[in-house]
Amino acid sequence: MTTDGGEEYAADRVVAASWKDASYLRDIDVGVIDRESKAFVHVEEGGRTDVDGVYAAGRIADEPHQTVVCAGHGAKAGLAVVHDSGANYYRDWVTPDGYFTERGIDLPPATEELNEEKRRACDEESREVIREYVGEPLDEKPTMHPSLADEDGE
Repeated sequence: MTTDGGEEYAADRVVAASWKDASYLRDIDVGVIDRESKAFVHVEEGGRTDVDGVYAAGRIADEPHQTVVCAGHGAKAGLAVVHDSGANYYRDWVTPDGYFTERGIDLPPATEELNEEKRRACDEESREVIREYVGEPLDEKPTMHPSLADEDGE
């Protein structure tokens, strides 16, 4: 993949998630659908497109534009990426130690029981990762929705 800035990246899987304009994906034949001034990507379950390893999520996949709906669709696409990767294990759900096993119930797939010490360590690690990403405000100005932009485009 090459960005508009000329940077190149290699990936086994890519999730396209953007506004209602999928025209930049035409060259890879993902199944772009034109509807009036909009271009969407045809997707199957989990945001899978016509190209193996390319997924689309949210508005670009013709989902309603509400943030929470697009986020939910992105989560589904993320699960499809993990599933399609063939990874042996990922932790999707954690429960207190003994939640299932003390009842004689097998752990569901991708579930792990954590004792209190490990749960707190995972919690702190997660908080530290979040702090890295949201600790400082972005320098970039957010993109204004076209209907709210003034005559100068700002």
